[in-house]
Amino acid sequence: MDDKNFVAIGRIIFETPGFDWNIPHTHFIVNKTAFGNYESTNLEFILDSVGSTVEESAQNLSRLTASYVMDIIINRKGHDDLIEVVKESHMEDYWAEYRAIEIKLSRTSCLPRMFWQEKTGNCLKFQTQAMM
Repeated sequence: MDDKNFVAIGRIIFETPGFDWNIPHTHFIVNKTAFGNYESTNLEFILDSVGSTVEESAQNLSRLTASYVMDIIINRKGHDDLIEVVKESHMEDYWAEYRAIEIKLSRTSCLPRMFWQEKTGNCLKFQTQAMM
């Protein structure tokens, strides 16, 4: 994790009106790469996206996460598959960084910045909790 420069953490919040199921919010962390772009990583589903800004990277990740979740729910085993994915422990180092950043931010009373994206039909919201 020494080669990572984490600059933001956040949540992707799903709303699924019209469906008889719901997905809990997921968490992400954003790394500023040595090349100057931003890489967002979804901690539950081990998904990555890149953008030229934190916002673009998070938006790309929210779309990727929505597509991934919808594919599993509609075309595969649904929630059972999602449970199997989140039970994996491959992201523990990232989770530790996420929690450390969250606690540091609670000490500094950093105000959150929010970014919202809406999709037709299903409403997909993501919120960047904090940018450092």
